[in-house]
Amino acid sequence: MDLKANIALLKKGDQRACKEVFDGFANQFMAISRRYLGDTAEAQDMLTNAFVKIFKHVKKADFENEKAFVGWMKRILINECLMELRRKSNFKMMPEAESDFVSIEPNIIQELTADEIMKEVKEMPTGYRTVFNLYVVEGYSHAEIAEKLSISEGTSKSQLSHAKKFLRSKLTKIYGKEAGSRP
Repeated sequence: MDLKANIALLKKGDQRACKEVFDGFANQFMAISRRYLGDTAEAQDMLTNAFVKIFKHVKKADFENEKAFVGWMKRILINECLMELRRKSNFKMMPEAESDFVSIEPNIIQELTADEIMKEVKEMPTGYRTVFNLYVVEGYSHAEIAEKLSISEGTSKSQLSHAKKFLRSKLTKIYGKEAGSRP
């Protein structure tokens, strides 16, 4: 796909370019949407909403390069997912008492695939998962997360810490203390 050419065509409202961009990014963006929402049907809805906004607003946007365009599309998708979480009032912050520290052997993490880790991330409570995704996966700062989620930076840091503890605990329970004990 010639993304640079498609961006120019999108700005003119070309439907073939819309289809090509959608087809080119749908799988990647669906994975992002599922990381935030968990539920496949909701993730599909937010993917659709995001592309509707992308195609509607691309005419007014300027991009230095293709990477900036992809980043812009990703931000729209993530914002759609965050709005859905807030709309559903499903964005729950978990108190510290619900997350006990568990150590995990470093070699366990090294042996796990990204899919195995992401499977466990999807099982996190919504607040943990959202902050974890924004900070670890997307690279947002705690200040940016706090602004996006209307929480304090301290809450963002706390939720990330709890998310990491939750993930350690889950991985330890599933994969055991020794790398050889995987199911």
